[in-house]
Amino acid sequence: MDVRKYLGIPFADHGRSQDGCDCWGLCCLVYQQEWGLTLPDMGDSYSDAYARGEVDAAFLAESAAGWCVEVTGQEYKQGDIMVFRRGGLENHAALYLEPGKMLHQLDGAQSCIARYDSPLWRNKLSRVFRHVAKI
Repeated sequence: MDVRKYLGIPFADHGRSQDGCDCWGLCCLVYQQEWGLTLPDMGDSYSDAYARGEVDAAFLAESAAGWCVEVTGQEYKQGDIMVFRRGGLENHAALYLEPGKMLHQLDGAQSCIARYDSPLWRNKLSRVFRHVAKI
């Protein structure tokens, strides 16, 4: 995967395209363009990216829907979906790239590569999922 084409995408609440996306939208965009896989949209499940309780509930419901398996603590593969807790709730998603690195999108910023093992993120990683088609 050439991750460079996903860098610098502006934040857009409920966005699902190169023109703008939220964290889940970035995951959806990459999965569609790189692997031809459609992730659950979840856009109707939360009012905006700041509604952390709604995002937490959407992650919980969708992760139980059968399209993915939890691989937390196993050897991760490029494209695994990393779910982080912020404010005590699971409300941020990123894509695993390689050991220590993730592709993600934060509200108010552009998509970027960040270190998930940095002090900012390492204690917030909650769960990691793999799409069943990538097993």
